Amino acid sequence: MTGYVTCRWYRAPEIVAMGEGAGVYTNAVDMWSAGCVLAELMTGRTLFQGSSNMSQLVEILKALGSPSPDYLATKEANGSDDMIKFLTENGMFKDEDTVGWRHTMPASQDESMDAAIDLLDSLIKFDARERLDAAGCLAHPYFEDLADPDDEPEAEGLFDESFETFKLSSKEWEELVHVEVADFQAHFAAQMEEVDGDAWE
Repeated sequence: MTGYVTCRWYRAPEIVAMGEGAGVYTNAVDMWSAGCVLAELMTGRTLFQGSSNMSQLVEILKALGSPSPDYLATKEANGSDDMIKFLTENGMFKDEDTVGWRHTMPASQDESMDAAIDLLDSLIKFDARERLDAAGCLAHPYFEDLADPDDEPEAEGLFDESFETFKLSSKEWEELVHVEVADFQAHFAAQMEEVDGDAWE
């Protein structure tokens, strides 16, 4: 997976660190992006607005400080230690520059805002291993009024991307797309019938 898989402002630090090269892409990367979107919804502003990979990482470091050496030694860090070392040695970042991110949040006015900030704090973690996963987010108090554990199935396995390696003609791809669309329409129609039926009970 390349470093350009997501818009820079929403890239997790481990993706920023790997630049254009290949590296480890985990579910935690998506959870970081979700945290950035949540922060933007809360403030109306982008949380980290770097103009390059270097400046993006500086913005993140200013908010979170340097990660632990333990994390930087893991494969998930994608070489973040080298980039942080470069930034430090060239005077582009010092740990005393860390200002945190909570001051950018609106003043807490109710419990829902407190819960949102706590959720954000669980997503915007430099150490990917510490970020909440999707199931953890759904169980968070912020989603207390929306979550439905009885209707939140988890995938039994990884998404099957084997089709990416298929060597098919345009006609064969067209036929596969047609089958996919037909299956979706049938599934959607069945769901709508169920909803309509419930409405009259």
